[in-house]
Amino acid sequence: MKKALATALLVILAISIFTITSFAATKDVTLIDEGFENGIPNGWINTNEGSVSTDVWVYKTEAYDGISAKTGNGYLLSDAFSDDMACFIAYLATTEVDLSDATSAKLTLSYNIPYDNQCGFVALVSDGANDKGEELFDEIDFEASNGWETMTVEIPSEFLKDGVKIIFRAWFDDSEQFYLDDVKLVKTVEAKTYSVSYKFESATEGKTLPKEVTNLLPAAKDYDDGSTITPTFAQSVTVDGGKWVVAKKDAKDAVNGADVTNTYYWEFVADETPTGDEDPAGEDPTTGDATQIGALVCLMAVAGTGAVVLKKKEF
Repeated sequence: MKKALATALLVILAISIFTITSFAATKDVTLIDEGFENGIPNGWINTNEGSVSTDVWVYKTEAYDGISAKTGNGYLLSDAFSDDMACFIAYLATTEVDLSDATSAKLTLSYNIPYDNQCGFVALVSDGANDKGEELFDEIDFEASNGWETMTVEIPSEFLKDGVKIIFRAWFDDSEQFYLDDVKLVKTVEAKTYSVSYKFESATEGKTLPKEVTNLLPAAKDYDDGSTITPTFAQSVTVDGGKWVVAKKDAKDAVNGADVTNTYYWEFVADETPTGDEDPAGEDPTTGDATQIGALVCLMAVAGTGAVVLKKKEF
């Protein structure tokens, strides 16, 4: 009974591990996305084997021999139409990329072989130990393509490491042409997420943050690695007697391989109050006093005149 129970528990555990592994979130990361709109990228190596002394992969923006780019304007051409360009191997190597965190990787490219002659093409992957690399598909040779064709191939698992480069190799034994465009290398990685949380603190001495501010504090949230962090709360809040505003912050704008805590410092700005030099009605405060003094003087003068008249009547 105990043995059967233990076996059942192991089976359940194995299924759980398989389920977690199988349904782990992943995302695609593009490492190379080259349409050759600006020529051969910096760092790519353009070389050859044979009797050719010049670069054998040539950047083109206009139609050549009736063939234009597959997309956009730019493309690469390796041409062996002249006798001194025959019998050579053209190499084009990308810069190194990091596939060490990839669960898989795929290479997509478009090619055009307009003539059915002695020529061949293949893409290879190299980790530096062997500069010639390992072929990613059977060499395409001896027959013309049907215009532009696109293929996608899987990178072998043994090359899912750092320092990997892709090599394009075309060989010619007569007067041929080879066109290359739209090269793309995409790796699939585990989608790592990190927590982004927030803190609010008062930047005004002697004052604590009111609930109108603390109620804005966002809950912690998970972000994909590399994501941009965009706060959604208001940066200014009106309260009795003034307002609270974000005066400064200690915050990151993006997630970079670790949890993030962004701190915002709020400052209280009091409403402006009257100075006492101005009448609430907007009048000059001295105007009312002068009017009252003038009225008093007139009253006293009238009273004085009445007293004089009474004196005269007595005599």
